[in-house]
Amino acid sequence: YGFSVNTIKIFQNSFAQKIPYPYDNEVNRNLKMFDIKLGNNIKLFEFHNNNISKKILEISQTLDNALVIATGAKIKSKKWAQNNFFEIAKLWLKNKGDIVFIGNKGDGDDADIIISKLKEWQMRTELMFETNKVYNFCNQTTLDETIFLIKKSTAMIANDSGPAHLSSFTDTKVVTVQASQDFRLKWDPYLSTNFVLRPKRKSICKCNTDSCGYCINDIQYNDGWIKLKELS
Repeated sequence: YGFSVNTIKIFQNSFAQKIPYPYDNEVNRNLKMFDIKLGNNIKLFEFHNNNISKKILEISQTLDNALVIATGAKIKSKKWAQNNFFEIAKLWLKNKGDIVFIGNKGDGDDADIIISKLKEWQMRTELMFETNKVYNFCNQTTLDETIFLIKKSTAMIANDSGPAHLSSFTDTKVVTVQASQDFRLKWDPYLSTNFVLRPKRKSICKCNTDSCGYCINDIQYNDGWIKLKELS
């Protein structure tokens, strides 16, 4: 947004402070530092349609009970297995509505693989002629458009990543899949702290991910589905 937090004195002071355990959410910590009291009136992101492309606007008007899926994560050990997102997508298409994938170019490759598997699955089932749709918007949207798509959806599921935190600009809740190496609560999406899934493992396993996250794939897709049903 045009500045680096590392060059602003108040943030330098904030980062230099030792944070006691149990951790507070990082948003709350900074609000307290600025002495900002939100109460129950949290001002959400405001959209101006001139910032949203015609294509995104038109598709958003047709979305039917959509689930946003973001498969990406900067660190491999924080990435939930692709097949878990595939199983979640199957359940949502069968029982709920449309699917929208968001993320960067690499996430788009994940989405293409999942969508291909979904098409094969639909061909083998009675859902072959169902009308629920799947959209891959990875690497195709601006920041505003990404937030807009989240806002227009019913729920979201994501790894601990940037897209998960974008949900806090909207009233759409996100189920976040975290590795146990992450600090509990500190980095949870601000408005969805009740929908965070974390593994209980305390030691490194023999999975094939780099620097095992102790281990994110102990979380089953059904754990995510149970959380999503609370939101829809």
